[in-house]
Amino acid sequence: MECDSMHAAVEAAKKHTSIYVPSQWDTVVRMARKRKPYAVVPLKFTDILNFKEVAESLIPSTVYDTSGKKVKWMQIKWIQFRKTDPETIFYKYSFIDEDFGEIKLKHSTSRRKATVRISEEIPKSFDSRLPISSAKKKDLVDLCKNGTIPEEYYHYYNNLPCDSSLMDVLPEPDFMDEFSEDTDND
Repeated sequence: MECDSMHAAVEAAKKHTSIYVPSQWDTVVRMARKRKPYAVVPLKFTDILNFKEVAESLIPSTVYDTSGKKVKWMQIKWIQFRKTDPETIFYKYSFIDEDFGEIKLKHSTSRRKATVRISEEIPKSFDSRLPISSAKKKDLVDLCKNGTIPEEYYHYYNNLPCDSSLMDVLPEPDFMDEFSEDTDND
């Protein structure tokens, strides 16, 4: 797959450099391919939008397809949107299925109102940069002080927002994927 070759190229380019701050990944990704460099669009926290309200206005919480079957979102392998039918989501549970299931989006009284509802300003997900735990920030600043991270990056790490109430742990997953269920049965 194309994405696999891209990941391999980025990993190979990463071997030839050291990365100390997240913004350096932009350069590594651009340099990963010599002839046609990858286009990189850096994002800021203000670029992340919250589509939850839009989704809830278009798709009900319990979804049934046009044949009356309940849609199993976590089992969908292929989703397709078509210009010819913008109010329908086409899906398949398997790549070998011949036919797509169809999910009709909620109807508005007119096509214009649906367009206006979607095009209204979508709220941003974050009002400010997400903080890290105080313990993680202390560890990163200590790495700057002891020279593991070069001194020129001290300002970046020293200015990271932190919150002493945050635990320094990985978040719980939103769902259990099918692979973890398979390994639990062994």
